[in-house]
Amino acid sequence: MIELDRAPYDLQEELATEDYGTLEAGRRVLDGEYLFMVFAPTGERRWYHKGEEACKVTVPTDLVVHAGFSMALASQERKPARGSKAAQGIALGAVELTEEDHEEAKQELATRAADLWFYATA
Repeated sequence: MIELDRAPYDLQEELATEDYGTLEAGRRVLDGEYLFMVFAPTGERRWYHKGEEACKVTVPTDLVVHAGFSMALASQERKPARGSKAAQGIALGAVELTEEDHEEAKQELATRAADLWFYATA
């Protein structure tokens, strides 16, 4: 999950990245900050938080599967147990991805996978 800092733009010069290798000049990218999961990826809650230190990243736009949505602060009906993952997440200012946004991202991934399969077998 990435919180975007600004609108997409074209790189003016080549950029070496840790995550995506060298991105060539002219490549369409987005700048943002990584958000980290509070619970395991298979967990029922989709809570994310910023790290203690900003983890800035430049990402090629073709890797983005869902954008333009907002996330509300994570909360629970009852106060979470002290020391629990939920309590830690709330203390870190975690935000929650809705089920609808999660499904839209999964659908885009499925569509891309089907397209890759089609072109690989054509």
